[in-house]
Amino acid sequence: MNSSLISINNLRSLSQIFTTTNLRRILNKNYSFTDYRIKKNSDVFTGAVTKRDVFEQVYQILQEQYYGEYLYKNALLNKILIERHDITKTCALNEFKVSNSIADYVLLNGNATIYEIKTDLDTLAKLDKQLHDYSKFAEKVYIVSHSKFIKTLLSRYENSHVGIIEMYNRDSLNVVKESVANYDNLSHDTLFRVLRKREYLSIVEDIYGFVPDVPNTKIFRSCYELIKDLDVELFQSHVIETLKERNISSPELLTSRATPYEWRQLCYSLDLKHGEYETFYQYLNRQA
Repeated sequence: MNSSLISINNLRSLSQIFTTTNLRRILNKNYSFTDYRIKKNSDVFTGAVTKRDVFEQVYQILQEQYYGEYLYKNALLNKILIERHDITKTCALNEFKVSNSIADYVLLNGNATIYEIKTDLDTLAKLDKQLHDYSKFAEKVYIVSHSKFIKTLLSRYENSHVGIIEMYNRDSLNVVKESVANYDNLSHDTLFRVLRKREYLSIVEDIYGFVPDVPNTKIFRSCYELIKDLDVELFQSHVIETLKERNISSPELLTSRATPYEWRQLCYSLDLKHGEYETFYQYLNRQA
């Protein structure tokens, strides 16, 4: 592999291989988008026999020269969710709306932790607002950042409950500041609004033994009126347990050796079923 030959435009092109849209194309056996990007850079892939080999080299190139958001998310899934937790009892949510912000990565086990990603291509302009919103939902919040921001982040959040993780050396995560659990900012309204209708109805019935007998147009407000005076930590625990039911259906295939490290975050995000994994494996084994 000779990654020194890759231009910035080709790096951006290669990074588009690792997207949910493109994985859907592959599952639909539409390979032209991916194959074109591979063929365009075929001179830098050495010794690749299968598509799986090529993707491993593409990922290495991106790690060295174009460390975008997907690689951060994939590292969080592999290094934290899979290596440190029981994946059958822990749920990760991507691009999850919390108040007026979109959380990059949310991890739910017995607690809620949000990871906000800041690559070297990002700015810190909206970070204070994002962290404020996330603290209404999760007791722990981390910023996962490129090394160029670490000094600034440590200075800015030195006396806060916010944790800081440095991404370095090909998917290594270095916790430079631990997050401290903080329940003071939890918000009934924020927690309630992340739920789907069937989820908040389930919580209300679980706590009170009934759901309000009101017209559909009034059910949201009626349920919120019931829970708004609950202890907020108790309500958060119900929300976490309910959201964990969104967990993936085939964790054993996600963590199997057949599923490449490089693709796990996308497989998790799309919650591939058994048949879809088989279709994906067939493509990975095709000739390079």
